[in-house]
Amino acid sequence: MLFKVPLLNVTRNFRRTFLTCSAIAFGLAALVMFEGYFAFMIDGLRETTIRTGLGHLQVYKKGFDEFSSLEPEKYLISEETVESLNAIAEEHENFAVASKQTNIMGLLSNGKNSLPTIIVGAEADNINLINSAIQVEDGELFDSETIDGVNIGTGVAKNLKVKVGDILTLLATTAEGYVNAIDVTVVGIISTGITQIDERILYANLEYINRLYDVEAYSRVIFLLDETDRMEQFFSHLKQSAASQNLQLEYKTWQDLADFYRQVRQFLGTIFNVLQVIIVVVVIFFINNTMIMNVMERVPEIGTLRAMGETRLRVVLLFLIESIYIGLIGGAVGIAIGYFAAKGISGLGIELPPPPNTNRPIPLSFFVENSALVKALILCTITAFLAGIYPSIKASQMKITEALRHV
Repeated sequence: MLFKVPLLNVTRNFRRTFLTCSAIAFGLAALVMFEGYFAFMIDGLRETTIRTGLGHLQVYKKGFDEFSSLEPEKYLISEETVESLNAIAEEHENFAVASKQTNIMGLLSNGKNSLPTIIVGAEADNINLINSAIQVEDGELFDSETIDGVNIGTGVAKNLKVKVGDILTLLATTAEGYVNAIDVTVVGIISTGITQIDERILYANLEYINRLYDVEAYSRVIFLLDETDRMEQFFSHLKQSAASQNLQLEYKTWQDLADFYRQVRQFLGTIFNVLQVIIVVVVIFFINNTMIMNVMERVPEIGTLRAMGETRLRVVLLFLIESIYIGLIGGAVGIAIGYFAAKGISGLGIELPPPPNTNRPIPLSFFVENSALVKALILCTITAFLAGIYPSIKASQMKITEALRHV
């Protein structure tokens, strides 16, 4: 009776219950869809960030972050250290590839104009893996056969008015502090998806950039893994093994380096939390209003139940369970609407305009996990329970004589 009567009472005023459940359903559907879009955005941005040259983990010589700008030649990683790191990394099943890099600042000139440039010397054999999210807009990625071939960002090409096949001059300061210059040939124009990077980036053969920088070591080693979720395990393994070999190193994970990712995640997370609060308030308002109306309509019934010996607690439970039933029905319908709407829209191939500071459109797609659906239903159930507390207590506090005389 405790569970059957509240279920029957849900259908007594069908129109009121229908309107309340509809409000809950559409609110929860919006929540499910936004959470699915949030998950899709964050997952896509995470992998794009990692696979545009950042990698999962970057390793430097100890002191690089603090002192390399003053004495860069003292904080480079030797080939011997690289070999030791590779041997350690290959022991872990999640390891995919390691790539040496030398990153410096320089000037790129077309003879008339010069542009400050971020110069990345990378291994040609690994460029496709480390930078798999980079799009080649024109030409091709540089290779080891064309030693002076470089890839420049779309913004660099636009600002210097150059095209594939043009020869440019690259100037930089060597590790010892002298000015050096080399000629480079543009073999490809690339896009990372982030406008600010595309306006400064240049990729070239590691050997050629080391010749410009006048060094035989490297500024960092980048590790790419098979699964991002297992990065912490790999990091722990690499760090402990390197310490046991007395390798003096410092580390930065992709989270440490991905400022744009953190800002976007925080922004979308704030919006999602605000949306959750709004939906909770709406659900509480509708269920609370419905239950108060139900209590007022059933005053004589409450008086009769109390006169027949029902306790105040049992009256409270009858109305609380009814409130939870309403929340569950609305929540279940909302989850179904949100899930199928998300799947349907994802299949349409709709694209949204690029966000600020980016130059790639974003697919309107949703990544809806089962855990998110369960979480939404639990949230709705708890909210319905809270919304039913006041009306339930109000019903239980009625005096029997007054309730029986109520018309």
